[in-house]
Amino acid sequence: MNIEFPPIEGRESFDVVFPADVDGKRFRCKVSIEALQDFFGAGSDGLPAFQGHRAEFERIAEQKIRNGQVQNDGSILITTADFR
Repeated sequence: MNIEFPPIEGRESFDVVFPADVDGKRFRCKVSIEALQDFFGAGSDGLPAFQGHRAEFERIAEQKIRNGQVQNDGSILITTADFR
């Protein structure tokens, strides 16, 4: 078995993940790095932008949970489209 990991072009960027507990069930909420970069000026590390606007992300996640906007894997995904 040959497994290879090619070099990364540029810097790695990561989505920010935070939990939400709803009636004893845990949801995994993700904010795309693109949303963090497009609307909050994040670099490749989106955590500072997330921390500065956490209440806004939690509000959007709550709306998505209430509206049943859950991904196939059971997570909640916040993207650039949620800020337009």
